[in-house]
Amino acid sequence: MQSDIHHRPRQPHHGARHPRGSRRRDRHPVRQLQQPEQQLAELAEAWPAQRLVAIWNSLPGVKTVQGFKSAKAAASRIWERIQGLGSPEQPA
Repeated sequence: MQSDIHHRPRQPHHGARHPRGSRRRDRHPVRQLQQPEQQLAELAEAWPAQRLVAIWNSLPGVKTVQGFKSAKAAASRIWERIQGLGSPEQPA
């Protein structure tokens, strides 16, 4: 009988492929990025109103505000505005 001390038992590859419907697929980072506006709104619920106003007022090209109707409204407006920050400006 020949023994091979370098042989490892076959183990599943972690993170390789996941079958359809696998719960593990749902935790993939790309899938988590599909709802970032909703995640921002959830985070904003716990923030003080002054923080949301400060974030909005620090964005370039916006009219300053004194407050928002709700944290959800603030998060939505902030999210819309930051979508164009990385893009070059379009000529008017």
